[in-house]
Amino acid sequence: MRKLIESTFVSLDGVIGSPEKWTTRGLMTSSRSTPRARLVDIDALLLGRRIYEKWAINWSLIKGDEYFDRINALPKFVASTSLRETTRGTRRF
Repeated sequence: MRKLIESTFVSLDGVIGSPEKWTTRGLMTSSRSTPRARLVDIDALLLGRRIYEKWAINWSLIKGDEYFDRINALPKFVASTSLRETTRGTRRF
């Protein structure tokens, strides 16, 4: 049986909203080592529909970056009954 490990990007003041706006900017600083290290042991990403739709627009555009290359290579699963279309390497359930 596989483990499901939850990880949430949260700012120091507890803000979770709009991760598509702050995670990229935050990952361009020296704080990149922790999120990048966590991606090494991940087999796949499980996402909700809203975050998937926001991230799918951007994540495949970034090439040659160790963090985003790993995200692009991972299989993605989206929990949604309303999502109609997914990108390559993504399955809806």
